[in-house]
Amino acid sequence: MVYPGLFPSAILAEFYRFAWLLSARIGSANRVMGETLVEGEARLADLRDAGQRAVWLAGRIRQRCQDNPPAPLTTPRLIREGDEAADELEVLQIEAYIVAQHFQRLPEPERSALALFYLNILAPAQIGELLELDLEHLAETLERARTLLQSSLGTPPFPIAAPRSSGAQNAMRLLPCYRKGEESDKRVRKAVHLAEADSMLGEMLAAQIRFDEQISRVIHSIEPPKNLREQLLAETPAPATPSLRSQLLHPAMLPVVAGLLIILGFLVWLELDRRASFPGRESVEKMVSVARDMSGVELEPTRALAGDLGDSFYMRGFEGFRLPPELARMQAAGTRVFKQNGRPIAQLALDPHNALLYVFHPADFGVDSGRKKRWKIITREGWVAAIRESKGVCTVIAFRGERSEMELFLKNLTP
Repeated sequence: MVYPGLFPSAILAEFYRFAWLLSARIGSANRVMGETLVEGEARLADLRDAGQRAVWLAGRIRQRCQDNPPAPLTTPRLIREGDEAADELEVLQIEAYIVAQHFQRLPEPERSALALFYLNILAPAQIGELLELDLEHLAETLERARTLLQSSLGTPPFPIAAPRSSGAQNAMRLLPCYRKGEESDKRVRKAVHLAEADSMLGEMLAAQIRFDEQISRVIHSIEPPKNLREQLLAETPAPATPSLRSQLLHPAMLPVVAGLLIILGFLVWLELDRRASFPGRESVEKMVSVARDMSGVELEPTRALAGDLGDSFYMRGFEGFRLPPELARMQAAGTRVFKQNGRPIAQLALDPHNALLYVFHPADFGVDSGRKKRWKIITREGWVAAIRESKGVCTVIAFRGERSEMELFLKNLTP
């Protein structure tokens, strides 16, 4: 049974847009919302408070979107500048789809914070509660999110303000939490009052408000399906009816089944761990993990073939760059050199494979994969990587996915 008063349609529409912004796909948004509503309807007794429901619903949508991240999309720039007219609903909706794809590129928690901020379904304090951020750190997160979104969309940054006093400096830190026309924390209200009295801060705040209003208007141009709740619940499969296998869940069988699963799982884990372990694996996992905090702006754009970047990397401090022939012919989209434990690593993004390459000297990190000229696959926290050593250089391919996807990727490489 559905209780309209517990999940009002107007609120559900905003949460639908939230799922859509995090997933960048209507189909994914429908699935996430449907599954979350089914779960919510089963927990009605625990979600009587409106604020508690809102935070719970946002948290479950966010978790589902993070558990099933979509593949990155390549999109053109399409967003108005200045006073360009675009009142037509179709234009706004096209922009909304593109903005969603740019949102999907933002890291967490910046993506969730800015999406919830624009949709105005949670107060800043509730956003902070969900993301485990106090007001100051939420402001920093929102500021980073706006900056990254502006860069991704190709829009100019806000004017830079030079605070004239410590009070103005403190005010500038909290201005990212300001939402025009909405009730604000008293510290944010004070920050706005100080900004209005300072010409440079006032100009920066005005630019922020204009950008926020434009993005918010574009986002809200997307209308969820009519009878949203009923349609989503109808499209979401009900839990499967128990089969013969469910007999294994009988209380009398649970200890036996659990014991067998633990023994089998432990043996499989030992074998997989033995195969995947090698000296220096922790260093490789560490360099691959830096991708979680990247937004893309760290990379210098390029249209060169991956194998032609040796001189570019040499000028930036990495010597001896080389790639296996099957990777050297691929198109690169961006490059950089970063350091880990003081040692340089060449990194490049492949286009259109949505993969990252890391090239380094194995002796710098004590790496010995044990497979000369052969790929060895490792997995960690939703990422899969393949490492190969050849002629004194290690190459690592990494992307979000599973072992089977990497095996298919490597199989399709042309020697």
